Amino acid sequence: MTAQTKDPVKYSAEEWEQLQPALRSLSVSTISTAREVLVEGRSAPDVAQELGCARQTVHAAVKRVRARLEKHEAAELVPVLVWVPQEAVEDVKKYARDQGGVVEGDKPKAKRKKATKAAAKAK
Repeated sequence: MTAQTKDPVKYSAEEWEQLQPALRSLSVSTISTAREVLVEGRSAPDVAQELGCARQTVHAAVKRVRARLEKHEAAELVPVLVWVPQEAVEDVKKYARDQGGVVEGDKPKAKRKKATKAAAKAK
């Protein structure tokens, strides 16, 4: 008996391709592993067996991809490819950022690290 995935969110192959810009910073193996579950509808144990990894590895890949997609979906971001004159590039990028968009090539904002108790006491 094959284990069934509990993952209710499925994507068509076309939807998956449209979502690729949101996943660019993830590894190829994470994206391809998650695709097997989220697009192909395969169970994590089946994918893990084929790849020779633990099913937890497959679940982790799906979780990372879903978190990324949920972040973009919550912000109602959609990928757009536009061709503009060179002199308009920075204005278009600025507009995208001002609207809460993500511009390809931008570095993700660094998360602030919490100060350790020792560092806090030293101040």
